[in-house]
Amino acid sequence: MDGTEPGAQAMTIEQSALHHGQPSVHHAVSGTMISPQEISTAPQREDTPLLLFCPEQGGWHTGVWFRGVWLAYIDTSTRLQPTHWLPMLPDPIAAFGSDDDNR
Repeated sequence: MDGTEPGAQAMTIEQSALHHGQPSVHHAVSGTMISPQEISTAPQREDTPLLLFCPEQGGWHTGVWFRGVWLAYIDTSTRLQPTHWLPMLPDPIAAFGSDDDNR
């Protein structure tokens, strides 16, 4: 070990990724870093929500693949034009439990 705090090391990794034009996100459940992937690599399973980066539409949206197009999850009349994607993060209660579980 290099004596660096784990959080500080993760920040360094994130800063490095941002510097190279590839922002990363620390996935708290698995403890790994995840980076947005090119949209061409996204799973195209209908009704599976993903986080989609749509620069022409203001940034990140939750969307689904449906009948050959990306649609906004909250309003399926809105067609999205994503360039990158990330998997959905788990529900915090399912991943970490509720405060009631810790009493």
